Amino acid sequence: MFVRLLAKIYLKMKIANKFWTTLACLILALGFTMCSKQGPAGATGTTGAQGPAGPQGPKGDTGTANVIYSKWDSSFSGVSAIWNVAAITQGILDSGNVLVYVNQNGYVYPLPYDNVNGSGFYINDLLSPGKISLFCSSAYNLNEFKFRYVIIPGGVQVADVNSGYQYHYITNLFNITP
Repeated sequence: MFVRLLAKIYLKMKIANKFWTTLACLILALGFTMCSKQGPAGATGTTGAQGPAGPQGPKGDTGTANVIYSKWDSSFSGVSAIWNVAAITQGILDSGNVLVYVNQNGYVYPLPYDNVNGSGFYINDLLSPGKISLFCSSAYNLNEFKFRYVIIPGGVQVADVNSGYQYHYITNLFNITP
């Protein structure tokens, strides 16, 4: 009888032990599935102090400082032509500078150009918003020449006004490829 009692107790303990083991595993499984690694976002913190200024950067390449210039254009013909240039605005005409150059056989001259030897040869320009009007003396044709414009906005300094805006001075000053 004593052995039967011990067997009964052992059996109840075994059943109870399974119960508690199963319950513990169930609680752990539920605990792991209900946990999340990220909660709701917290409040935004205060802005930190301004950091120190960074070191001076390297000197940049020489640029053209908002200067606009064209390629050499030889598409004009006759004794007068209109060159449509949208960049020539009333503001540019009021406070900037539009320079027009002519290239004749490799020699570059600013317009207006008048031959002073008394031949009567001339090439003139007339500026208006959106265009450059070109004129030459009747003994010549505009297709014999190449033309280029340089537009200098009002805020760009030209250091040497005594240069007369000679072509080599302007191309050097604004790093323009001749």
